[in-house]
Amino acid sequence: MKRTKTKLSKLKINGDPFYCVTWPKLGKGRNRQHFSNKAEAETFLQQKLIEQQNYGIAAFALNERQRAEYLECSDKLAPVNVTLRDAVNFYLQHLRATNRSCTAKELVEEILKAKGADGLSKRYQSDLSSRLNQFATSFNGKPVAEITTAEIDEWLRSLTDSEAGKPLAPTTRNNFRRVLNVAFNFGRNHGYCVDNPAANSAKAKAVETVAGILSVEELSRLLENASEKVIPHIAVGAFAGLRRAELERLDWKEVDLSSRLIEVHCE
Repeated sequence: MKRTKTKLSKLKINGDPFYCVTWPKLGKGRNRQHFSNKAEAETFLQQKLIEQQNYGIAAFALNERQRAEYLECSDKLAPVNVTLRDAVNFYLQHLRATNRSCTAKELVEEILKAKGADGLSKRYQSDLSSRLNQFATSFNGKPVAEITTAEIDEWLRSLTDSEAGKPLAPTTRNNFRRVLNVAFNFGRNHGYCVDNPAANSAKAKAVETVAGILSVEELSRLLENASEKVIPHIAVGAFAGLRRAELERLDWKEVDLSSRLIEVHCE
């Protein structure tokens, strides 16, 4: 079978002079590209000759099955504008992550250990532990590299308030999504997964409402009916004006009843 040579030829199109570079396709047929400028055509020709010199011997060494496989894969990748090299690199990256991956439980244990060593607040660590341990239990035994965005969406939507028996409030569900982003970013940075499937998961739409203000009678009834354990929390919040985060960090040693002062520390 006669093979197309890589060459430069001159021709006319609608009476105007053009230069055509012709080079062989892998398999059958030929490629052609036209130039109005001879210098550009000659530069392109030299590029093709160098490519042939670098890759031509290897290409001709392929057997018929290998050439057919190359053409089949290239045709499948063409609609998404991806080369065979791109596909191979992508696959190898995922394969290495899968082989190096850990289970959801192992990932959570490593994250909590790392965050503790980083000296983050106990409140933050407690929030991570509570939410991520639920995630680890649900995905027990599954490598994090194999967890998909669709599975995370399904899990987030399945979460319920154990006391009310209803789906979680949007803000609470988004808090679970937030800690999953932390977990998968950690996993990606440590080579346990290629990407972060939680980043593309659906975010629940939270309807913002204006914060309510209790009347004197409402606060009085709340204090009368609250348990002894939460009365200090309610009273300090109502009469000292501390925010929720400040209340949750507050310790009794920071409350001086004799001087009627509360010392608030900022993190």
